[in-house]
Amino acid sequence: MKTTSINTLFFVSLFFLTSCGPTPYYENSVDINIEDWKHNDKVNFVVEVIDVESKYIMNLIVSHSQDFSYQNLYLNVTTSFPTQEQTEERLNIELSDKKGQWVGKCSNGTCQTKVYMLDNFKFPEKGNYTFGIEQLNREESLKGINQIALEIYKVEGQG
Repeated sequence: MKTTSINTLFFVSLFFLTSCGPTPYYENSVDINIEDWKHNDKVNFVVEVIDVESKYIMNLIVSHSQDFSYQNLYLNVTTSFPTQEQTEERLNIELSDKKGQWVGKCSNGTCQTKVYMLDNFKFPEKGNYTFGIEQLNREESLKGINQIALEIYKVEGQG
């Protein structure tokens, strides 16, 4: 009887420890047309920021087919601030190593690669920020990218 209670308590505790992680401040994903992501097909994420005192972490997650033909994915990220000011940054994301092994976690023909974009940053002002993402690979029409996701987390334990 005691063994059953201990086992139950162990599994319930294990469930809570593995299922509880930081809750994203913002999380969204956009499905890409697998057959045809053109240069001018921009993926947009609109983030409403109210708390400008906290620090944040921003990640980009790229989901792609294992049939993706390239080692790298080149992206242009445009950030539009609430004041309508804009900045642009080009990213080179390595999806496979030089031996052709996928960098991300793969399962059932699909891989996910997490890119750590910003760490411990503050938004400069309240309002809506738009993060626009475009592919910049040599091919006008890129095949094999399934989804782009953006995650933003508040840094815990600030003081």
